Amino acid sequence: MEARVDSSASKNRLAVISSHFLVPSPAVLELSRVSASEVADLPANLRGSLTIVDNRTGKKIDVEVSEEGTIKATDLKK
Repeated sequence: MEARVDSSASKNRLAVISSHFLVPSPAVLELSRVSASEVADLPANLRGSLTIVDNRTGKKIDVEVSEEGTIKATDLKK
């Protein structure tokens, strides 16, 4: 009898897992008006500086920005 219970439980588990992989019907999906061709290109060089103001203390921090437009996390600890 345990074999039947295990088999039934296994089938139930597989049914639940399978339901997670089902593709939703197209009617449920919303249309998006965003187009990748409408996105502006980024400038080639984003190097510069960024001024951050802490609203709690009014303290200003100047952070260097790399050519890729990133900052170092350690600069935020100043």
